[in-house]
Amino acid sequence: MFAEAVNALMDGRVICHVTEPELFDHLSDADKRERINTYVRQIGWRVVATHNKSGYFLVPDKPGEATGANLSSMHRKIMGDVRPMIDFLALCLAVGQTDSVLRPGDRIYPGQYASRIEASSKLFSDLKTLYPKLSRSTGKKDAADMLKAVLKNLEHRGYMKETDYEGDRSYYEATGMVDAFHDLVDFLIANTPEAQESVDEFIQQESLL
Repeated sequence: MFAEAVNALMDGRVICHVTEPELFDHLSDADKRERINTYVRQIGWRVVATHNKSGYFLVPDKPGEATGANLSSMHRKIMGDVRPMIDFLALCLAVGQTDSVLRPGDRIYPGQYASRIEASSKLFSDLKTLYPKLSRSTGKKDAADMLKAVLKNLEHRGYMKETDYEGDRSYYEATGMVDAFHDLVDFLIANTPEAQESVDEFIQQESLL
């Protein structure tokens, strides 16, 4: 299990109970996690957890000039995800009619979500705007197809995991990557003014629900 955990972390994955429960249990053990930390620190990395310990991933142990450049590149990519991901989280709040933002383990049932979106011109418009930003396909017209394309892309990015139930139906479960996203947004708020503006707009949307 040690080797599997190290390899998964080095692949850049966020290890959580949704996607990889056995590796997550392994990393949740403080002694086993420290053993892994001792190993990866020899090559310049360390294991960290999301704020509520829903997932584990690697960060540079002592960022120097070389890793600093890589981090800057990574943050630019994350900034490209921030706006559409915040829009997706806002859509989930509106469709689910809840004041609780999406967290690891939360489930999205595409059929139920699509029906609620189709019943609201505002939600349909929001999904139509979000679809080209969070999808690797184009040309979809109805809510069910657009939502499925968005969820498939989020699964590809590591934010969701599709699980079959009751025959040919399925649901999508949020992973620890969602909490990692929240933590990265907090970091960007502290270091990037543009991120604060996006989050302020999201909070305004949430308050109107």
